[in-house]
Amino acid sequence: MKKLLLLLAIVLYLKTNAQTWIQKTDFAGGIRSYGIAFSIGTKGYVGLGVQNSTGQSDLWEYDLTTDTWTQKASFPAGGRHRAIAFFIGNKGYVGLGQQNGIDYNDLWEYDPSADSWTQKANFPGTARVEAMGFSIGNKGYVGTGVDSTQTFHNDFYEYDPSADTWTQKANVPGSIRIEAVGFSIGNKGYVGTGDYTTAFSDFWQYNPATNTWAQKSHFGGGGIFNAAAFCIGNKGYIGTGDKNSFSRTNIFYQYDSILNTWNQKPNVGGPNRTGAVGFSIGNKGYISTGYDSAMIWSQDLWEYCDTCPSLTSIHKNISQTFSVNIYPNPAQTNFIVETNATEKQTLQVF
Repeated sequence: MKKLLLLLAIVLYLKTNAQTWIQKTDFAGGIRSYGIAFSIGTKGYVGLGVQNSTGQSDLWEYDLTTDTWTQKASFPAGGRHRAIAFFIGNKGYVGLGQQNGIDYNDLWEYDPSADSWTQKANFPGTARVEAMGFSIGNKGYVGTGVDSTQTFHNDFYEYDPSADTWTQKANVPGSIRIEAVGFSIGNKGYVGTGDYTTAFSDFWQYNPATNTWAQKSHFGGGGIFNAAAFCIGNKGYIGTGDKNSFSRTNIFYQYDSILNTWNQKPNVGGPNRTGAVGFSIGNKGYISTGYDSAMIWSQDLWEYCDTCPSLTSIHKNISQTFSVNIYPNPAQTNFIVETNATEKQTLQVF
């Protein structure tokens, strides 16, 4: 009879839903703020913006499966910051914004399959910066912002890519504003937050079928502007931004469009920041770039998912002494192993 001392290593895996931020590969275009972002299919696109006081025109594609960036054809109208962006089907749209102190009202279509840009009909409102844009189904929407005469706006326009035409719609309710966020959930659009003498927290739902607006619950984080936003399923997300001109934040809130409620989620990774961009791919959201209160600019990329499974491991070591009886001994081909162990074991016999 042999007495063996066996050290058991037991690993217990718990399947949970992660609600955390994971840092991914830095944005390959370098530090910047006030850029644009959108997603098409399984790829994200980030570009333009301002870097060291210089407007940028580059565009980069992010592949979440490989966590890598690939440079694409640059925006053909030159360096641009504080522009708008949205996607319709398999095309991206970028326009407005500022370059060398000049405001623009142009619109450009990006085709990822051909990696090419095509100019489309100009936005019919005044040339402006710090507007917001989003899409609902096969239409794009652009509104708010400020023009070169320092006139603030709350006008709102619909873009039809099939006809390459713009149609003015009902104005965004509430105050005129800049630096607001906009996104869509299902067949409705949502616009809120922003700034005009003070930071706003109001939040509005747009119904394109009736061309009407309905006020919803105020943003849960209070007044904020220059925030980043994206949507996943029937939820919208808003985070980072300015509470005032000298107070950056990395708060992050989820909007439930069914319950009309806001829920605070874990803060965005990295420093408090403003001028960041946000986009989503599938069930994951991303926030990148921007700058903090010390004017330190960023290029980090953070991934968020609150429905993704996560495996948490718990390790436990157990020392156990037990008896083993092996017979017949010696043996040529067959033998029997008997043990009084209470735990399942794996034995190797040489």
